[in-house]
Amino acid sequence: MVACQLFQAIVASLMIGVSFSAPLFKREAATVLSDLDTISKNLALLDSNILNFDGSRSDTIPLSDSTWTVMRDLNKTILDTNKSATFDPTDSVTVTEASVALEPMILRSLNDISAKHSKLVSANQGGVAFARLESLRTLTDQLARALEQKVTATNASNIASVTSDVDSAYSSAIALYMT
Repeated sequence: MVACQLFQAIVASLMIGVSFSAPLFKREAATVLSDLDTISKNLALLDSNILNFDGSRSDTIPLSDSTWTVMRDLNKTILDTNKSATFDPTDSVTVTEASVALEPMILRSLNDISAKHSKLVSANQGGVAFARLESLRTLTDQLARALEQKVTATNASNIASVTSDVDSAYSSAIALYMT
């Protein structure tokens, strides 16, 4: 009886040690890929709202909501990426391809928001656009840095190259709204 209780106590203490040494909520590449897919879908919605903006106050609401959604998605993806282990070479390629696939969508949205400059300024939304563009650039850069830490060196270089192009486009759009 005492031996059985002693054995149970030892097993219980070993199990507690194992559970405390295991990482809490470790993310996998699949989580990050799902996050990137969500960003892609919400970037498409954001761009649609940019294109549909006609200068009316009522159009500022969906535009604002979709911008906040993309910002929230970027934050979640940054957190999930930071909580992930380093990706193996196969996952590294897949995650890199998914992140690089966002580039044309971001560039298109930045081009479209630049084309809507006069309408946004007329609707007294120029300052809001400026602030949101700054925030989106910061979050995009943070995500790129987080991904670069988790992928192979070659893939990190690809992400850095795309990020440089995206940053240049952000700078142009931000400069337009700065005035």
